[in-house]
This record gives sequence, structure tokens and C-alpha cells, in this order.
Amino acid sequence: MLSRRNGIRILGDLTLADVPPDCIQRCVRDDDVKRKFLIWPGDWDQRTRPMAEHYRYGPMQDLWQHRDQIENSESYHDLVQRIERKQPLARVNKSILVDTPDKAKEHLLNS
Repeated sequence: MLSRRNGIRILGDLTLADVPPDCIQRCVRDDDVKRKFLIWPGDWDQRTRPMAEHYRYGPMQDLWQHRDQIENSESYHDLVQRIERKQPLARVNKSILVDTPDKAKEHLLNS
């Protein structure tokens, strides 16, 4: 088995695949992903699920659908509600603090 870090270091761009996004129909189940490895054994490829079931699919679709008017997105409204409840989005390790509606818009447009 090859670790992900060593695989990328040794193989470089050979670890990249150029795939049109609309060709991706299924994804690996979260409990089958072993991020430590570039390639891992087992029958994980037999236990996939539709991409639309992935937890990030809905928010990504929402942002794409409202990319020209992000203020109409559910994601924007969720962030504004958090701000109103005095629970702004904060990611200290990434120096992110979304504590105003303008910052919410900027954050979603740049994510």
C-alpha cells in the first residue's frame, strides 16, 4: 500500500485525473474512505452511493443554482440566521470569520 502523501510526492501529476464533473454519478461511502492511503484494498468500490446523497452535494447545488444572486441561496440565508443568533461561522485555523451579511456573501462566492 502507498500512503497518499508519498504517492503524490513520487507520482506528482500522475495522481490527477481530468474528469468532466457531469460524468461523476456515484461516490465512495464516508466510512470506506481511508484518506491516509492513495490506493486502499477491499471492495469499497462495490459499495458506492449516488452522488446526490453526499452531504456536500445539496449545498454545492444550491450555490451553483444561485451563483448570480447568492443572496437567494439557502446557504446565504443559513449564514445570515447564524449571524442573527450571534453564532457566526468561525474557522480559526483558516482565519475565517463570517459575522456580517456582506462577509456571508463574500464567503459563499469565494468557497
